Amino acid sequence: MEHFVWTSHSIVTGPNGPVSRPGPASQPNVVMIPPHPATACLRQVGAAFLGQSEFCISSTPSHKVLSKGLNKNGMAGFFQCLTSGSSGPPRRLRRSHASWTKSFEVNADLWGITQQDCYAVLGALAHSLALYSCLEALYLGADLLLLSDLRPDRQVAQISEKNASILYATPTQLRQLSTYSAGPLPSLRKVIIGGASLDPATRHLARQLCPNAEVLEFYGAAETSFISLSDSHTPEGSVGRAYPHVEISVRSSDGVTVAPNTQGDLWVRSPYSFAGYCDTGAPTTNPTAEWIKAGEVGQIDQAGFLFLTGRRSRMFTVADQNIFPEQIEKWFQKCGVDPVAVLPQSDPRLGNRAVLVTTGQHHSTDQLKALSQGLAMHAKPRDFVTVDGWPRLASGKTDLQALAARLRAKI
Repeated sequence: MEHFVWTSHSIVTGPNGPVSRPGPASQPNVVMIPPHPATACLRQVGAAFLGQSEFCISSTPSHKVLSKGLNKNGMAGFFQCLTSGSSGPPRRLRRSHASWTKSFEVNADLWGITQQDCYAVLGALAHSLALYSCLEALYLGADLLLLSDLRPDRQVAQISEKNASILYATPTQLRQLSTYSAGPLPSLRKVIIGGASLDPATRHLARQLCPNAEVLEFYGAAETSFISLSDSHTPEGSVGRAYPHVEISVRSSDGVTVAPNTQGDLWVRSPYSFAGYCDTGAPTTNPTAEWIKAGEVGQIDQAGFLFLTGRRSRMFTVADQNIFPEQIEKWFQKCGVDPVAVLPQSDPRLGNRAVLVTTGQHHSTDQLKALSQGLAMHAKPRDFVTVDGWPRLASGKTDLQALAARLRAKI
C-alpha cells in the first residue's frame, strides 16, 4: 500500500489512557507538530498522514523554521524527519509514505507480526525510530503502547502489565529499562535495536531482560532507513547482511567497487530511501534509482556480512594515520567503560591526538591508561577527560557537539 493507514483494529494506550483514532486533516502548508505531549503528537501525526498533509515533528516554532529558508508549502503523500545531529547540525529531510510502508510489510513477513502483537515505543516521536515503530504498529493493526512521557520504571510496568511483544529501542533505552526493571520481561518476543551500535555488554543485558525474545540489530540512517539487519547467526563485529531489497556497495575513493574484505566508502541503493533534503528544493523524482553515499567506511566479507569502521566525517589523523574514533570507543566499551567518546585534539607534533572522554564513575585515569595498552600506538588516547553528566540527543545518542564544547572548555 502506497499510503499510510491507521488500522481500526489497533488499540492505542498513551501515558494517560486510551488514544482514539483521529480523522484526516488536510492542509496546504507543512504542519509543524510539537513532540509533547506524546498523545497529542501522535493524534496530530495520524491526522496529517490520513489527510495526506506534509508535516514535521519539531519543537521549533513555524516562523523560525521558515526563517531558515525552508519551504512552507506541503506536498501530498510526504512527511519530514530530522537527521540525528550527533556530529553536526540536524538536517530536515522529506520522505514519501511508501518509503516506510514498504518496509512495514517486509517486517511483518520477516518477524511474523500479526494483529495479536503489541508494540512498546519508548522514545519521543521527534526521533525517527520511535515514529517509525508507532506507525508500523498502526499500519499492521497491532496494539501500541506509547510510553515516551513516562519514567523508565513506569515504562517497564506498562510493558509487563500489557504483555508487549515487540520492542524497538536504542541501546541507551534498553540499558535504562534494565536498570529500572525488577525482573525479566517474558512477553517480549522481538527486540529490535537501532540508533547506535549494540555493544556486547548491552546485548547481554537484553538477553537477561528479555529471555524469550530474539534480539535483532539493524543499521540504517535517516536518509536510507534500513540498510542491514543482524540476527543470531551474524558474526561478532558485523551489523549483518543487507536488508531485503537493499543493495550495498563498498567503493574506493574514485568510485570503483572493491573486492570483499577490502575497506572503502559505503554506498546504498534502496526502495526505502528519502526523497531529498528540505533545504534543497523539490523532492528527487526517483530517489530509489540512485545510489546514496552513506558517509560510512566499512567492508563486506565473502558471506555478505557488513563490518563498519566508522563515520568518514569523524575520522581524523594522528601522525598521518587514519583514526576512526568509533573503533576506540568499541574497545573501551568491551572493557566495561560506558559512556565513552573519543574526540580529536590538535597536537603540534602529531597533527592530532586522541582524547578519551567519560564520566569517570567506574574507572580511574590509571585504569583507563592500562586498558588502552591493547590499542595500536596512534589509536591510544593521550588525554583522559571526565565530565559531569553525559549529553545526549533525543535519540539517546551521545551529543558529540556538546561534548566537544565541554572538552574545549577543559583543555
